[in-house]
Amino acid sequence: MSLPFINFFEALTPWLMLLWLFQKIAKNRRYYQKGIFSLILLALLAAGILALPIHGLSIARWVTSFSSSFSIPLVGLLGVGIIEQSFSKRIFSSRNWTGAWFFGAAASLVLYPSALGLSRFDTYVWGWNFSPLMIGVALITVILLWQKNRFGILLLFSLASFHLHVQESTNLWDYLIDPIYAVIAILMVIKKINSKVKSRHCIFIL
Repeated sequence: MSLPFINFFEALTPWLMLLWLFQKIAKNRRYYQKGIFSLILLALLAAGILALPIHGLSIARWVTSFSSSFSIPLVGLLGVGIIEQSFSKRIFSSRNWTGAWFFGAAASLVLYPSALGLSRFDTYVWGWNFSPLMIGVALITVILLWQKNRFGILLLFSLASFHLHVQESTNLWDYLIDPIYAVIAILMVIKKINSKVKSRHCIFIL
């Protein structure tokens, strides 16, 4: 991919995150009205803020300088969340979101202990070229698509983006997982497990 496209993709995720945050804030304060007008207004506001210069660099540039490798699933999940908040249309079912959180949590537990020096195995090397990681992700993608789980579409996009070199990185891991997606996924899995434990405890008491 060309450098301008890579730079655009790097700036896309901070913009989506800020737009999603603005939607949440407006919704919680009951200022937000669903529809294309509100979406465009908040999108322009988010873009304007990220374009503001600080010491000669835009805020978007500062953000991407700390972490330029945002994963494809994170970008897709942000897009889904924004569309669902903007219109009365559900794109991901509860099962789709659950698949996204469990995949993110599992991927982070495989990758990050090694990256933090907590494991002898360097799992990051699995992301280079054709590897068992690619086979495993491809298999998971096929299973999810066969089960009509829409998160499989995001994994399919991740594999396609890796082959098209949408990011500067040439490691598949960087297309599948990033620290932000990892933290959110782990927290959501913990929340889901905790909710199930409480539900079973209540049934046992009854």
